[in-house]
Amino acid sequence: MNPDKAIDKNPAIVSAQTSVKAAIALMKDTQANCVLAIEEEKFIGIFSQQELLQLITSREDWESRAIAQVINRNPITICINDVTDSSSLLQVLQQHSLDYLPIITQNGRVFGLVTLSKILESIAQENEKTRQLNLELQHQLETYQEIEIELRTNEQALQLNQDRLDSILSSLEDVVWSLDPHNFQLLFLNTAVEKVYGRKIAEFIENINLWREVIHPEDKERVEEALNALYSTLRQDLEYRILLPNGDINWISVRARLITDAKGTPLRIDGITTDITEPKKIQERLRYDAFHDGLTELANRNLLIDRLKQAIRRSQRQHDSNLFALLF
Repeated sequence: MNPDKAIDKNPAIVSAQTSVKAAIALMKDTQANCVLAIEEEKFIGIFSQQELLQLITSREDWESRAIAQVINRNPITICINDVTDSSSLLQVLQQHSLDYLPIITQNGRVFGLVTLSKILESIAQENEKTRQLNLELQHQLETYQEIEIELRTNEQALQLNQDRLDSILSSLEDVVWSLDPHNFQLLFLNTAVEKVYGRKIAEFIENINLWREVIHPEDKERVEEALNALYSTLRQDLEYRILLPNGDINWISVRARLITDAKGTPLRIDGITTDITEPKKIQERLRYDAFHDGLTELANRNLLIDRLKQAIRRSQRQHDSNLFALLF
């Protein structure tokens, strides 16, 4: 316990030559139960109400006597350097049955005074302060526990939602992805990429340009132009071919969106890639069937008309009617 509150650092102090009558007046004015006597600025003794009662009953001239003549010059004191806490002061008081314990400095000057009532009051205040502190700590602990439970609950809910989202994204046949718009570093990629591209997710993580490298050579320029335009249009809807590891060609449809902050600074590129190889094959087959005989697979009238229209349009653009001829 802090001993400062147990020490009165402004006790009543009188010179050893002060009369008892003057000392009593000082005790009355300061409402003190004792005064400390000094000689040549050094503490020499203590005069209390107990000494006063003994003096009154033993001498008639007690009022005119000097303090130095009636005090005990060898009182028990303690040096301030030896004071550690209030408990040590209380121990000295109890050990010597003292009501007052002067505190002095190394050179014998008065530092303060400890009284039994003062130290008990100090201990009571320390105990009350400790109790209040314990109550406050207990309240804070309960608050932290509530926050921890809430955070744990929220964390579990977030994890559950994340697991559900991962499960949903993993079950999709479309590739869901997200890229850093500055360096095209992969931010997210679901497992559907392995089916659409025929490559492991780890390959795309290790090589951030892999998705560009697998674009069909004939489509690369068109894809790059569309990617550059994304930063101004903010959206992209594109179809192109990719090369699989086994040499096959797949058609994909890419829908992408550039995500920006309130100031228009790009944050990421989110997109969905869909395998449209089968629809493309069906489309090509329907187109082939529309222009070829079903039995002989020879070009039919529709293909002839289509080619004639193309030739006419080409002739009109070049303003030359002699570019082609039709023999029947």
